[in-house]
Amino acid sequence: MNTTHATPRNTRRDRQWMSTPCLLTVLLSFPMLAFGVDLVGAVRKNNVEAAGVTVKLRPEKPPAGGPERTVTSDNMGRFVVTNLIPGDYMLSCGGAETPIHVDYASNRVICTY
Repeated sequence: MNTTHATPRNTRRDRQWMSTPCLLTVLLSFPMLAFGVDLVGAVRKNNVEAAGVTVKLRPEKPPAGGPERTVTSDNMGRFVVTNLIPGDYMLSCGGAETPIHVDYASNRVICTY
């Protein structure tokens, strides 16, 4: 009696081909986790745009929020802090400190002093 057994195909190429769709599915399922939030803001002093002001953004919980970020407002008083982890931060400009929450829905702020 001659019995033929099918051997499962388990070559490296087969495993690589199978893992690619799985990885793509995970990345496409969670697009918000792959990219940080950009905080867009403006600095105003006495209701006038303030240029050249140092803006600092410090996470409330440093390990989760990353390091403190520092930017300078442009000649129109605008600034952008890129690739932030959503969460609670302390925003300071011109000596004033304000607690803010940054996420995908709320990512715009006006800093006044």
